[in-house]
Amino acid sequence: MHSAVSPILCILTASFAVATETVVGVAGRRVTLPCSAEAESKGGVCWGRGKPSMFSCHNALLITNGVQVTHRASNRYSLPSEASAGDVSMAILHSRQADSGFYHCRVQVPGLFNDQIYKVHLIIVEAPEQAARPARPVLTESFTDTTKADPAEAGPTEAHPGETITDATEESGSGEAWDSLVTPVVALVKRSQQSDLQQSSLWGFIGNTLRLSFIIFIPALLLTVGYRLMRSHQRPWSGRRTPSDLEDNSL
Repeated sequence: MHSAVSPILCILTASFAVATETVVGVAGRRVTLPCSAEAESKGGVCWGRGKPSMFSCHNALLITNGVQVTHRASNRYSLPSEASAGDVSMAILHSRQADSGFYHCRVQVPGLFNDQIYKVHLIIVEAPEQAARPARPVLTESFTDTTKADPAEAGPTEAHPGETITDATEESGSGEAWDSLVTPVVALVKRSQQSDLQQSSLWGFIGNTLRLSFIIFIPALLLTVGYRLMRSHQRPWSGRRTPSDLEDNSL
């Protein structure tokens, strides 16, 4: 019994523990939540918000039957044109900070507990001011000086009143500003996700153990009740004496 129960319990626990991927997007822009389906899975796909339920998507945003979209909560949600090739990532147009949170993608696969589940944690941040500001063009002026000067005596370039000299390296800080904003957020989320994953794995293990106990206990209980009923029906017949038994006793 133990050898048969252990593989089932491992499969149930593995199907419940799902890794979470973090996606950071910028408010007002398009953000894509990744999800992929295997080539052999021809079933439907659904996207939901929050934690996934046992057999469906919770707070469904997009539902497909494998061929076309059958439910769409908003026109901001869309799937790529190559969804039939296995890419079922969901795009959110004009993202806003209210879109931040947990999402899940469920790919239906024939069989019990075979569905593929992907969890995504979306974080929408405001664009850094320096990164959002367009780079200022650097204007250069060429002129010919008829006077000869010693290069060694040339001093630093001076700006005339009302003229600004912009260094091309000034705008290179936009990427650093973006990294400095996103990196701490992602690091914080990853730490919280690790603890959440451990906690969900523990509760998933407990839940699957209880479910497996009921799966084993209920058939055993039915077999026990059936066996007792069968024994109770056999006792009256075993207590009766046939006429041949009575003749033998009289002799």
